[in-house]
Amino acid sequence: MKVLIYSHFFALMQTVVQRPQIIEEVGKRARERARHRFSLDQMIEEHFNLYSSIVSPNLPRSEAASQVQ
Repeated sequence: MKVLIYSHFFALMQTVVQRPQIIEEVGKRARERARHRFSLDQMIEEHFNLYSSIVSPNLPRSEAASQVQ
């Protein structure tokens, strides 16, 4: 199993050496994904859902939201 992982890693590193611009491309995609995944709105929604499920586990989200407001 380890040999397979090392072989795959080596192949990826060869690609990066042959195409250095790939680092910038992958970096841009990762940055955009992180901005979307960890945006303020996304974090607020996920925390709200978590707290709602703890405080009112049997209520649908919409009813839990009306209780908070």
